[in-house]
Amino acid sequence: MVILAIFLLIGFSLQAFPVKRVFFLMGTYGVVEMPSEREVYEVYRILRDIEKRISDHMQNSDISRINRSAGTEPIKVSTVTYRLLKKALFISELTDGHFDITVGSYTINHKRNKKIAKDEAKRLINYRELELKEGLAFLRRRNMAVDTGGIGKGFALDEARRAVNSRWGFISIGGDMTLWGHSRALAVRTPFEPRPFIEGVNGGDLCLSTSGNYHKRHIEQEDSDLVQITVVHRDCTIADALATALFTMNRKERKAILKKLPSLGILEVYRDRSFWMNGRFADYFELLFLRSP
Repeated sequence: MVILAIFLLIGFSLQAFPVKRVFFLMGTYGVVEMPSEREVYEVYRILRDIEKRISDHMQNSDISRINRSAGTEPIKVSTVTYRLLKKALFISELTDGHFDITVGSYTINHKRNKKIAKDEAKRLINYRELELKEGLAFLRRRNMAVDTGGIGKGFALDEARRAVNSRWGFISIGGDMTLWGHSRALAVRTPFEPRPFIEGVNGGDLCLSTSGNYHKRHIEQEDSDLVQITVVHRDCTIADALATALFTMNRKERKAILKKLPSLGILEVYRDRSFWMNGRFADYFELLFLRSP
């Protein structure tokens, strides 16, 4: 999730003087706003610890060790990493592989490291070949790789929110954000113009994640009319992974996912500047203002 399509307009905190800090996290900038300085830095510590475990850019992370041992031996991983991988396999199954945690054979071993050819890389993408058992993770075939880029930020937000145990907070990392315990004005913009085309005030705790192809052209999509998709849910891991997965699908497949996950809210924006949202998206907000994108 690299698209910075969601941004904060106005914050309403439960405390007169909340503390907000900006950090560099997971290859992008993150914003943490909490009731106290102590809680802000506790969240930062938690997020940094998760990054060290799940980032394939760090040589000693659990994910890097899994990838280096693909096809040879299982790797003992931390409880946090094991939890992430189990959730990733669930979402991979839910989306029939449109989200696939083993896409790293293509994104890491082919595109980034030039280690294998494109055809071989694509043949190796198969989440069913990732084995999880008793704290061990094993990629069954050589040159397979796990890539947490489409799920890691959302997962980190969920973990931080649970661990910090604060009565309210706001955390965003790139195009993923979570807030709980308070309401604030939020907005979504499109690539067509800088001003937001939808603004609203949340009606409860939520997570938002946006995906699009107008910067890096990094997502292979079936629906060429789709420019951007925003997902809202109470689970940030699901919101993060589904924002990417839904963007790769055609309209029929996206509707099928909504039947499987009726709690999922989505907002779709198209090249002709039209848009569509399901009723569940609007349900997450007390107030919602729309203007044409």
